[in-house]
Amino acid sequence: MKMDELDRKILALLRTDGRMSFVEIAKKLGVPRPTVYLRVKNMKEEGVIKKFSVVLDGEETKGAFLKLKTFLISKMSERVIGRAIKEMCDVPGVRLVSKIDKNTLFVVWRGSKFDPKKVKNVLSVENIEIVHCEE
Repeated sequence: MKMDELDRKILALLRTDGRMSFVEIAKKLGVPRPTVYLRVKNMKEEGVIKKFSVVLDGEETKGAFLKLKTFLISKMSERVIGRAIKEMCDVPGVRLVSKIDKNTLFVVWRGSKFDPKKVKNVLSVENIEIVHCEE
């Protein structure tokens, strides 16, 4: 797609505010709203605009994501893993439990310190391995 000056100006405005309305863009550029609509539509169809998204400010969202911990619970017997999934889902702070293979669970935990002893107590299993994927 060959873009002209108007297309570049529309993109510049959308980069600063992806939620800016076509009416507002049209007013700022001194063109009719249908012109803006058609230009944006064409740029989307041609792949110039892939999507509109939200970019989060790191300071505003710092606490929401940094408290997530991921870990693996492995070396479980196949006969225990079904019960382990159900029991882990009931643990406060657990957000996701996923079976990776016949002996391993992937768990996402949100909250304060993760205590492997609590997991072993909940599962009533001693000889399992717990590995933090990230701190």
